[in-house]
Amino acid sequence: MKTRGALLLGVVGALCLLVGCSPLTIITSDQNGGTVTLEPSGILIVQLQGNLSTGYAWQIKDTLRPQVLKSLGQPKLDCDETEMVGTPCSVEFQFRAVSPGTTPLELVYKRSWEDEPIDTFSVIVSVE
Repeated sequence: MKTRGALLLGVVGALCLLVGCSPLTIITSDQNGGTVTLEPSGILIVQLQGNLSTGYAWQIKDTLRPQVLKSLGQPKLDCDETEMVGTPCSVEFQFRAVSPGTTPLELVYKRSWEDEPIDTFSVIVSVE
């Protein structure tokens, strides 16, 4: 699974060099609780681990200020089809920096019918 992610990142990087694109920042659970700085129009990718077979899913909390950072749609899943049911998958959220400012970016890992998450992820995003 990591090899596929590295290959995808390499292809994206090569395309950016050829055609030009917004600066790309990738963060993982290692940056939980930290701060991320982006340029306007920069792309932020948040990669977390999840397990769809349990009913849990990562969800964006409504604290995000969309005038600063905009979600680019539903999360993308990278699940190795050869792995057994119950094996964690990589869940990738994509955001675009819209305008200067700061915003909390908070995600919760929970079942849709439950109130309390079993995991959380948060960073402060600063667009400069």
